Amino acid sequence: MEALLGKRKCETEVASLDLEHSALIDTFYELAGMFTSLPGVAEVEHSTDLVVEKLDRLLSMAQDVFMREEFLLREVQHPRLPEYLRDRVMQLAELRLEIKSIKDNPTMLNNSWIKRLEQSLLEMHSHSKQMFAVGAS
Repeated sequence: MEALLGKRKCETEVASLDLEHSALIDTFYELAGMFTSLPGVAEVEHSTDLVVEKLDRLLSMAQDVFMREEFLLREVQHPRLPEYLRDRVMQLAELRLEIKSIKDNPTMLNNSWIKRLEQSLLEMHSHSKQMFAVGAS
């Protein structure tokens, strides 16, 4: 009975984490929508504070998701935890640098940057799902 309760709790936590990933991706799409609705660099510069605020929120959410993933993976004693942590730390460092570069120079916010960020966030979500699928089996 205790093992069943533990498994249920873990499943609930993983489902909650999946929702956090979805919220992170939704926040990205809000940012992408802001960018695509702005016609030119002058508009981006005019809305820099709003873009920076959304970028900061995105980074904060990514860090929160990472901490929850790490906690859950440790709790289930996932066999690939060290590899996962190394990859995630690198991904977050890259995200931090990307966001800093945009904050320093908002004109760098372009379609290719938006697509790279989208791909990175979608890969993070997919990787998380794979890790928990492996850890659950």
